[in-house]
Amino acid sequence: MIQHRAVRPIVAILAIACIALVPVVHGAVSERAQSAPAQAADAAQRTSRLSLDLVSRSYSASEGKWTIVLDATLNSNNICIKAVFDCVVGALNVPSGSTLVDLECRSPLWNHLLIFRNHCLKQFFVAGHHQKFRFTYKTAPQATPVTFGAEFGRGFLPYIFQQLATATLAVNLDDPLTVTKSCADTDGVDDAIFNPGATVTCAIVVDYPTPVTGPGAAVTAATLLDTVDPNVLASGSLAAPAGNTTWSCAVLTCVVIGGQQIDPGTSTTFTFTGTAVNNPTGGTGTNSVTLDWTVPTTGTASASDEITVKGSGDTPLTITKAATGTSVTVGQPLTWSITVNNSAAGALPATGVTVSDTASLIVGGTTTVLQGVTLQYQSGVGTWTCSGASCTAAAMPVGSTTFQATTVAMQPGTIVNEASVSWNNDILGPSAPEVAGASATADPVATTTTSASATTTAATSAPTSAPARLAFTG
Repeated sequence: MIQHRAVRPIVAILAIACIALVPVVHGAVSERAQSAPAQAADAAQRTSRLSLDLVSRSYSASEGKWTIVLDATLNSNNICIKAVFDCVVGALNVPSGSTLVDLECRSPLWNHLLIFRNHCLKQFFVAGHHQKFRFTYKTAPQATPVTFGAEFGRGFLPYIFQQLATATLAVNLDDPLTVTKSCADTDGVDDAIFNPGATVTCAIVVDYPTPVTGPGAAVTAATLLDTVDPNVLASGSLAAPAGNTTWSCAVLTCVVIGGQQIDPGTSTTFTFTGTAVNNPTGGTGTNSVTLDWTVPTTGTASASDEITVKGSGDTPLTITKAATGTSVTVGQPLTWSITVNNSAAGALPATGVTVSDTASLIVGGTTTVLQGVTLQYQSGVGTWTCSGASCTAAAMPVGSTTFQATTVAMQPGTIVNEASVSWNNDILGPSAPEVAGASATADPVATTTTSASATTTAATSAPTSAPARLAFTG
């Protein structure tokens, strides 16, 4: 969990004013960790997925410590709101005997706040697929696996933080071998999003760090096996590096050649080559690799990388939202105009389209979902059926459609209203709908007036549970 302590408001203001941009760097990821379920009210519509991967581990005899490098990847998120909720990534429960020495924000528009150095933040822009963060730890030698963790959430810094996804990874420092894996698409960027039928290339590294206790024994029996996920890959093969004399590879399996060995302090990089599926819907899957060895000890390690393939029948939709008025009285309706566009180059009719709306009231740091929100079709393409806070259409032709949402706050506070659109032929899969939102303030009814001013801000989502009031350490 992100650690907390009291922070003076003036310090928080100065921190927010002093955003230090870090260079945009794309790096390799590997050994996939289990990801905890996202804590979103509607998991089918708004899902956060975070993974944690081993990049490398190395031992320094002069320091008497291991250096562990991990990459966290935010694989799916559409819930932080532009200029309303900051997106936050940080370490989760730094293990005893370990120290987090660096956290790099490796994706565009993610920054460090100067005071909150051990957290990456994104403000004013949407966090989405395959956002990268690199954690570097120093840890003392340990006989048992060391479990590292990362968390993703949103909030108003420095006081409010709502955790939305976590990931952990256990690293066994005593294992002689490790395996890591990274897949980069055709533009050379490690976001692992491929066009239909594209060539998928992954680098797999088998590494034997020099042991703490001395030279170490050679590994003479090991097997490397790649698993092709048919949801995203039509075929695949595994190959050893050119000039290799240690490994023999056939299709998806590589083994140590009889009489050869893997020595401490050595590393071998294999290449996986596959073909992305070509179907109307595409999808998201995982390409995995497993390493087993039996001499001098018995052990196993695995790694994976998530792959997303665009569907040949996919089409992108966008959604925008704005308040139609500039003032609101507590107890009176506030309306919002929502526009869904299907007008990108090469757009196809969108199928199975659902537009939905939610609203929350924030009072003193407590968030309450508002009931009675209504959504109505106004004009545009498609035949829509609306009920309550959602509208559906079997198909949305190329063009745009406008809806109106109505929200009522019965007490003073901040209203955060969110609209989302999901559709079957979504270019990045049904777990990543496009979202838009806006916030407004509902002030108490004054004794001399019956109206209260409202302010609006473009945004992309709303909280649906009460966030805790937290303060971040630097």
